[in-house]
Amino acid sequence: MALNQALEFSNAPGDVQRAFSGGAPQKTLLQAGHRLYKFTQHALFHNGNATAWWSSVLPIHQADTGLDVLLERAARLKTTAAEFARARNAVTQQWNSMSGLLVAELTSPVYAFVGRVAHQTFDERPEYHNVFFIGGAIQLWIPNLTPSHIRVV
Repeated sequence: MALNQALEFSNAPGDVQRAFSGGAPQKTLLQAGHRLYKFTQHALFHNGNATAWWSSVLPIHQADTGLDVLLERAARLKTTAAEFARARNAVTQQWNSMSGLLVAELTSPVYAFVGRVAHQTFDERPEYHNVFFIGGAIQLWIPNLTPSHIRVV
Protein backbone atom coordinates (compact mmCIF):
# COMPACT_ATOMS: atom_id res chain seq x y z
CA MET A 1 0.00 0.00 0.00
CA ALA A 2 1.33 3.48 -0.90
CA LEU A 3 2.03 5.90 1.93
CA ASN A 4 -1.08 7.90 2.97
CA GLN A 5 -3.41 5.75 0.83
CA ALA A 6 -5.90 5.39 3.69
CA LEU A 7 -5.54 9.02 4.84
CA GLU A 8 -8.50 11.32 4.22
CA PHE A 9 -8.01 15.09 4.13
CA SER A 10 -11.08 15.59 6.31
CA ASN A 11 -9.04 14.00 9.13
CA ALA A 12 -6.09 16.40 8.71
CA PRO A 13 -5.39 18.87 11.52
CA GLY A 14 -7.25 22.18 11.30
CA ASP A 15 -4.13 24.23 10.59
CA VAL A 16 -3.36 21.96 7.62
CA GLN A 17 -6.90 22.31 6.26
CA ARG A 18 -6.71 26.12 6.62
CA ALA A 19 -3.43 26.16 4.63
CA PHE A 20 -5.37 25.37 1.44
CA SER A 21 -7.75 27.72 -0.36
CA GLY A 22 -10.59 26.82 -2.68
CA GLY A 23 -11.78 23.71 -0.88
CA ALA A 24 -10.17 20.40 -0.17
CA PRO A 25 -7.00 19.60 -2.14
CA GLN A 26 -6.89 16.73 -4.61
CA LYS A 27 -5.47 13.45 -3.33
CA THR A 28 -2.82 12.47 -5.89
CA LEU A 29 -0.61 9.41 -6.21
CA LEU A 30 3.03 10.34 -6.81
CA GLN A 31 5.35 7.65 -8.14
CA ALA A 32 8.90 6.87 -7.06
CA GLY A 33 11.26 9.27 -8.82
CA HIS A 34 8.93 12.28 -8.50
CA ARG A 35 11.02 15.32 -7.55
CA LEU A 36 9.96 17.86 -4.97
CA TYR A 37 11.49 21.13 -3.79
CA LYS A 38 11.22 23.75 -1.11
CA PHE A 39 13.14 26.76 0.07
CA THR A 40 14.06 26.09 3.68
CA GLN A 41 16.55 26.55 6.48
CA HIS A 42 15.91 23.00 7.66
CA ALA A 43 17.43 19.63 6.78
CA LEU A 44 15.27 17.04 5.05
CA PHE A 45 14.77 15.02 8.24
CA HIS A 46 13.97 16.09 11.78
CA ASN A 47 13.31 13.43 14.43
CA GLY A 48 13.19 10.75 11.72
CA ASN A 49 10.51 12.40 9.56
CA ALA A 50 10.65 14.75 6.60
CA THR A 51 8.65 17.93 6.37
CA ALA A 52 5.17 17.43 4.95
CA TRP A 53 5.08 20.66 2.87
CA TRP A 54 6.46 20.65 -0.69
CA SER A 55 6.23 22.00 -4.22
CA SER A 56 6.67 19.88 -7.34
CA VAL A 57 9.76 20.44 -9.51
CA LEU A 58 7.65 19.75 -12.61
CA PRO A 59 4.09 21.11 -12.80
CA ILE A 60 1.65 18.71 -11.13
CA HIS A 61 -1.60 20.65 -11.46
CA GLN A 62 -3.13 22.82 -14.19
CA ALA A 63 -2.32 25.95 -12.13
CA ASP A 64 1.18 24.81 -11.17
CA THR A 65 4.24 26.35 -12.80
CA GLY A 66 7.02 24.15 -11.41
CA LEU A 67 10.46 25.24 -10.28
CA ASP A 68 11.80 26.53 -13.63
CA VAL A 69 9.01 29.07 -14.06
CA LEU A 70 9.30 30.16 -10.42
CA LEU A 71 13.00 30.88 -11.02
CA GLU A 72 12.21 32.79 -14.24
CA ARG A 73 9.50 34.90 -12.59
CA ALA A 74 11.71 35.77 -9.64
CA ALA A 75 14.50 36.86 -11.99
CA ARG A 76 12.09 38.95 -14.06
CA LEU A 77 10.91 40.69 -10.86
CA LYS A 78 14.51 41.17 -9.73
CA THR A 79 13.95 39.34 -6.47
CA THR A 80 15.35 36.14 -5.07
CA ALA A 81 13.62 32.88 -5.82
CA ALA A 82 13.22 32.30 -2.08
CA GLU A 83 11.43 35.63 -1.54
CA PHE A 84 9.18 35.03 -4.55
CA ALA A 85 8.38 31.56 -3.18
CA ARG A 86 7.80 33.05 0.30
CA ALA A 87 5.04 35.31 -1.00
CA ARG A 88 3.37 32.69 -3.22
CA ASN A 89 3.66 29.93 -0.58
CA ALA A 90 2.72 32.30 2.27
CA VAL A 91 5.61 31.40 4.61
CA THR A 92 6.33 33.80 7.47
CA GLN A 93 9.89 34.62 8.58
CA GLN A 94 9.02 33.12 11.97
CA TRP A 95 8.30 29.73 10.37
CA ASN A 96 11.34 29.50 8.10
CA SER A 97 14.15 31.73 6.84
CA MET A 98 14.00 29.87 3.48
CA SER A 99 17.78 30.26 3.21
CA GLY A 100 18.43 27.28 0.92
CA LEU A 101 16.88 25.25 -1.86
CA LEU A 102 16.17 21.63 -0.96
CA VAL A 103 15.41 19.20 -3.80
CA ALA A 104 14.33 15.67 -2.94
CA GLU A 105 13.12 12.61 -4.79
CA LEU A 106 10.51 10.10 -3.75
CA THR A 107 11.88 6.58 -3.46
CA SER A 108 8.48 4.90 -3.23
CA PRO A 109 4.90 5.78 -4.22
CA VAL A 110 3.09 8.16 -1.89
CA TYR A 111 -0.22 9.98 -1.84
CA ALA A 112 -0.03 13.77 -1.60
CA PHE A 113 -2.76 16.35 -1.16
CA VAL A 114 -2.35 18.95 -3.91
CA GLY A 115 -4.01 22.36 -3.88
CA ARG A 116 -3.65 26.13 -3.70
CA VAL A 117 -1.89 27.87 -0.84
CA ALA A 118 -4.24 30.01 1.24
CA HIS A 119 -3.30 33.57 2.15
CA GLN A 120 -1.36 33.91 5.38
CA THR A 121 -0.42 36.71 7.75
CA PHE A 122 2.80 38.37 6.54
CA ASP A 123 4.38 38.37 9.99
CA GLU A 124 3.34 37.08 13.38
CA ARG A 125 4.10 40.38 15.16
CA PRO A 126 0.93 42.29 16.18
CA GLU A 127 1.73 45.36 14.06
CA TYR A 128 1.35 43.20 10.93
CA HIS A 129 -1.98 41.60 11.88
CA ASN A 130 -3.69 43.02 8.79
CA VAL A 131 -0.91 42.44 6.21
CA PHE A 132 -1.02 39.18 4.25
CA PHE A 133 0.97 37.10 1.79
CA ILE A 134 -1.30 36.44 -1.16
CA GLY A 135 -0.48 32.72 -1.46
CA GLY A 136 -1.94 31.05 -4.54
CA ALA A 137 0.92 28.71 -5.44
CA ILE A 138 0.26 24.99 -5.72
CA GLN A 139 1.47 23.10 -2.67
CA LEU A 140 1.71 19.46 -1.71
CA TRP A 141 1.03 18.18 1.77
CA ILE A 142 2.64 14.77 2.20
CA PRO A 143 2.55 13.69 5.83
CA ASN A 144 4.40 10.70 7.31
CA LEU A 145 7.47 10.84 5.05
CA THR A 146 10.43 8.85 6.42
CA PRO A 147 13.86 7.97 4.96
CA SER A 148 12.24 4.98 3.26
CA HIS A 149 10.08 7.33 1.13
CA ILE A 150 12.31 10.27 0.19
CA ARG A 151 15.93 11.28 -0.30
CA VAL A 152 17.90 14.43 -1.12
CA VAL A 153 19.13 14.77 -4.71
